[in-house]
Amino acid sequence: MLSVCRQYIKDIHQAEDIMITAFMKVFTNLKNFQHNGSFEGWIRRIIINECISHIRVQKKVVFIEEEHCFEESFNI
Repeated sequence: MLSVCRQYIKDIHQAEDIMITAFMKVFTNLKNFQHNGSFEGWIRRIIINECISHIRVQKKVVFIEEEHCFEESFNI
């Protein structure tokens, strides 16, 4: 599952932290697994959602102030 995290998170240490957090969610919500699909797919979906949540939190908004300079040219 670390390789799944690494597809979204390039830093190995952050990927490990996110994977551990995701596995904590897996173990705390194990009773909610409904046996409709594969267990591995269920875990993978939780890990992917955790990675996406981390990316959303870390996403920084940068505002760039652009100055538009207009040259006035007069054709007489």
